[in-house]
Amino acid sequence: MKITILLVFLTLTILVLVGCKSKQKEFVSEVKNEFRAQETSTLKIITEEDLINLPEAVRKYIKNCGAVGKPRPYNMYIEFETELLQNPGAEPFRSVSLQYNFFGEPARFFYMRASKMMIPVDALHVYKNKKATFVVRAASLFNVVDQSGAQLSETETVTLLNDWCIFAPGNLIDERLKWEEISAREVKVIFTNGPYTVSAFMTFNTEGWLTNFYSEDRSELKEDGTLEKKKWSTPVRNYIDINGMKLPGYGEAVYHYGDSTFAYGRFTLKNIEYNLRTFKD
Repeated sequence: MKITILLVFLTLTILVLVGCKSKQKEFVSEVKNEFRAQETSTLKIITEEDLINLPEAVRKYIKNCGAVGKPRPYNMYIEFETELLQNPGAEPFRSVSLQYNFFGEPARFFYMRASKMMIPVDALHVYKNKKATFVVRAASLFNVVDQSGAQLSETETVTLLNDWCIFAPGNLIDERLKWEEISAREVKVIFTNGPYTVSAFMTFNTEGWLTNFYSEDRSELKEDGTLEKKKWSTPVRNYIDINGMKLPGYGEAVYHYGDSTFAYGRFTLKNIEYNLRTFKD
């Protein structure tokens, strides 16, 4: 009897350990395919002239970050230490998350593995071909979240724009971005990708550093599986020098509910690289 129980336990353990790589394998496959689809191009150095038509606050921010004189990014790779909360006061899911962005044909791939009560949980966001999917899988046996559709695609278009504004300041010269100057320290940015047009506001301090990004065009995933529009912001701070750039070392993802807020995500930047030729092993 003991041997039977042990064999069952070992079998289940092996299934979990082998299966838990499934979303990771999908992530690797998706990114490698995107590298093949988006050929690396000749590097273009960002100059002062590229900034002429931008609002003054954005020009100063790009210069502060050190993007001028460096190649314009056509892709980027990011590693974060991540903490995600299901609800206020809950124990966070802690993990290292990996992300790739491509700027030619906008694409974003975000993968995170965490655990809850010793059960491995994989999360994979995929945004490509102007469509988004989001899957969370527990123990690689069943999906606890499986989202797609127009509302999610609009939501992830905002997320993609957020990545550009915070971690790819050199890409803010992109002609697909439209700008409105609200004040000396606030601008509105509008981005259209296929059927989705989204907008956001960027706020800066007196020294010209980005301090917040917020949008009304993003939706929150509710417990019943529906998506509901909510104001969403990502305050950032602790600028650090990393691989020749100066970027926020810490940021949060926050939903706004009238007078209250919920910071459901905390992200500490560990690494960022631009213009990779292939998947980073």
